[in-house]
Amino acid sequence: MNLWVAVLRKRHAFTDEEGDPHSPRLNGFWPVQLGNVFYYVREARNTATLEKYAHDISVDRWDRSFFNHGLVGPVVGTVALCALIGVGWGLLAAGLHGMIYVFFLSSSINGLCHVRGYRTFDNTATNIPWLALLTGGEGFHNTITVSRAAPSSASARARLIRAGRSFSCSPV
Repeated sequence: MNLWVAVLRKRHAFTDEEGDPHSPRLNGFWPVQLGNVFYYVREARNTATLEKYAHDISVDRWDRSFFNHGLVGPVVGTVALCALIGVGWGLLAAGLHGMIYVFFLSSSINGLCHVRGYRTFDNTATNIPWLALLTGGEGFHNTITVSRAAPSSASARARLIRAGRSFSCSPV
């Protein structure tokens, strides 16, 4: 969880500016749309990003047991699908879901939304409402993070994030 939060916080600190881990405006739409997972993984391995943007998140037993192990969810989901609809159909459904989610739905939040989306919150994120509902994307993850009330301007929030401080973003 802290990996995702660190990359998200850095993304919102430098949205579509130099320093953004996966900006379609800087890296191009198709590289981000089709390869967002690779940009994310590269940034999640950056220890400086983790120390600066997720320093206030403690690792608990849920993280140690499940969330820090990227294969637990897909394996449990695939086993459940196979138990419900049979091995062949379960493997097919899990494979299709994985491909669609990784290379279309999830990457559309950072690709499509930042190229064609519009601002629905008082911050630097852009959004496409139907895509946010479908993926649990920008509209939902802007309500995460921790500790103090958000400053009133997007530039003030970006300065806090760049300094490694956290706040909660909520819809206006």
